[in-house]
Amino acid sequence: MTDNGEDYRGAQTKTKSGVDCDTWDSHKEVSSFRSENYPDAGLTDNFCRNPDGKDKTIWCHSGAEDWDYCEPLAQ
Repeated sequence: MTDNGEDYRGAQTKTKSGVDCDTWDSHKEVSSFRSENYPDAGLTDNFCRNPDGKDKTIWCHSGAEDWDYCEPLAQ
């Protein structure tokens, strides 16, 4: 992972607090962060990403309206 993780395509699926990430497309009702809006961001499954590069590191949805940062897995 470089910089803020916009390029991260690793397989981390848990937040820093250990909560399982939700799939990106499961939050269509509350979030614009989904695969059709960010086709090059790797928003597949429940992997941590930084889709628009605006956050300080990778993150994921971790509940109905919650999200949290993730620690990248070593490649």
